[in-house]
Amino acid sequence: MKLRYVLACSLATVMLTAPANAEPVRSEVLASDTTKVTVYSDEFADRYEYTGPSVAVLARDRTEGMVMVARKRAGGVSTPIYVTGFVMYPRDWRHYSTAVLRGGAALDFEKTGSDVNCYRSSCTLTESFRFQITPEQIAAHAVDGKISIQVRAQSTDTLMIHIPVNHFTAVEEVSRT
Repeated sequence: MKLRYVLACSLATVMLTAPANAEPVRSEVLASDTTKVTVYSDEFADRYEYTGPSVAVLARDRTEGMVMVARKRAGGVSTPIYVTGFVMYPRDWRHYSTAVLRGGAALDFEKTGSDVNCYRSSCTLTESFRFQITPEQIAAHAVDGKISIQVRAQSTDTLMIHIPVNHFTAVEEVSRT
């Protein structure tokens, strides 16, 4: 009887003091081609985010930003691979609204946010976005190991983004494990 009580108390102590492990964990995984993929894993919620290396976006008029290839998985269901990013610039809003491949094929584009940051008399505008691109589109439009995408604003402004194809294959590979 005493042994059962001691075992029960020991088990309760272990269960009450064991960490819940509900904190997301950031790790970096190398794909087979040594491309680094960042993984944010939350085992408690069965949620995982995979992102490839960031790619700088530079354009005229002090415009800069970055994009990266990404994928999410929650409850065992994965999203298609997509590109997510942002661009910062001065002066007036540009309202980026579409992404196209060479030849004009439109990609599924979504504006995900906008923000204004001001310091003294100067303001920087930021627009964030994401768009999907299929493996078939990548295969058909890749040149010299890169896929080029033009992001167009409602004004006449455009951005050219050049993403290495191996970023897509690395995120695909690591997200399958």
